[in-house]
Amino acid sequence: MEFQRKESGTSDNVAYLVWEDLTVVAQSLKNGATKKLVSGLSWYAEPDRIMAIMGPSGSGKSTLLDALAGNRTT
Repeated sequence: MEFQRKESGTSDNVAYLVWEDLTVVAQSLKNGATKKLVSGLSWYAEPDRIMAIMGPSGSGKSTLLDALAGNRTT
């Protein structure tokens, strides 16, 4: 994940939050097996835009937000 600055049409610089090929893997506490929770996700967030992360229960929304916040190993 990285921050990118781009010149806009005005004198202000804007920052985009970009993540490419994000993968989150968890290890089972019981048997040590690993499982991909999020795989190959690429996206970007623009300034002055609202973004919603939607999906059914268990689809990885909180896992994605934890990974973007640096709370999980990616």
